[in-house]
Amino acid sequence: MKTIFLGLLSIMVLQAGTIQEAFEEATVDGEIRSVYYSRDAKNSIIFGEAGATAVGGNLGITTKAVNNITFSTRFYTTNALTGSGTELSNTDLVDETSNYSILGQINLEYNDGINMFKIGRQTLQTPLVYSDDARVVIDTFEAASFSTKIITDTTLKALYIHRSSGFDNGAAKKDFVSMSKTLGTSYDEGMAVYAIENDSLADIALQVWYYDAFKLVDMFYYDVSYKKSFSKDTSLQLQGHYWTIKSKSAYEVDTGKKIDYNYGGVRASFINKSLTLQLAQERINYADQTVGIHTSWGMYTEYTYGILMGSGIYGALNGIGGNYITKVDATKLTFKYDFGNDINTYIGYNIYDADGDAWMSDMNLLDVYVSFPCRFIKNATWALLYENWDSDGDKIMVDNNLLKLKFSYKF
Repeated sequence: MKTIFLGLLSIMVLQAGTIQEAFEEATVDGEIRSVYYSRDAKNSIIFGEAGATAVGGNLGITTKAVNNITFSTRFYTTNALTGSGTELSNTDLVDETSNYSILGQINLEYNDGINMFKIGRQTLQTPLVYSDDARVVIDTFEAASFSTKIITDTTLKALYIHRSSGFDNGAAKKDFVSMSKTLGTSYDEGMAVYAIENDSLADIALQVWYYDAFKLVDMFYYDVSYKKSFSKDTSLQLQGHYWTIKSKSAYEVDTGKKIDYNYGGVRASFINKSLTLQLAQERINYADQTVGIHTSWGMYTEYTYGILMGSGIYGALNGIGGNYITKVDATKLTFKYDFGNDINTYIGYNIYDADGDAWMSDMNLLDVYVSFPCRFIKNATWALLYENWDSDGDKIMVDNNLLKLKFSYKF
């Protein structure tokens, strides 16, 4: 990977003066972000009460394209203002007990409008490996990614993902850890990813993804979307997805655990101007005593996810204390409305019907999100996020209130 990185850089240097020009005309952008987090879970064996504030952000530089090649880098930082190390644990604001900074992105990208190749530290947006941006510092990956649109109405993708940093990587969040290490193996392995996306059929989009995590897991993901427009302002979208995750023998021998479950769901969205109504149904099925890998590689695509605080219907804590993935049926009703002038609101209500253990019992979950611009600072926004868990459980997923207030200024 290092050799390819240097090779692309040498292409930029071939023309005299172009490197200097590229940096002289580089763009600089960034964000200042502050987050207040409060959690009220008095009886959980994992989550406790917490209240903390952190401030941080990011600063990035992207050069002007030379021979369709750009160089970019981005620095991230997060620092606790209030809250002790104990309170900050599991809040995702800082690194458990300390502040941290990280060079999260440094990459070279070739993009001619048809073909794209990027190598280095970067963000990723795939269904099962995703750069979650819900916290002060985003997940980033050391990877090589390629896509091409040489076939009409079709995008082909191939990636090699070596290491990741951020939430739930089994080490300090500022460290880049191999994809296998995030799941607790004694060895270092990455993963290869292959995908095809096609929208040649009228109003229909299809996706197929295969994740070959070496000596770790095999993952298949399938997605179909149909959108029918009734008028300029009104449309109906139907979506369905299904994926399977199964561990390889090397992982099971090394860790003494297994991963073997499948997940599927459907969602209907009615869109009228600024209003979106959604109804979703999802189910997770499992093999006996299977652990989860959720959030180890960022965020999963879920229709019924409690998106605001990271409270999906299963999680990476499965397997702790003998608690494994359970069968869950989830139903979610979502209301979204754009008031204009950068004022948006989101309300979601989840009903989880589980076969029950300490991790996941029957639970209702309410999500509320409101974002609006700061009146006194241009390019600044506020976001208020609230979740309420009404749970039948009394060990891990207990009754809980979570509040997050987020301030963001982009420049």
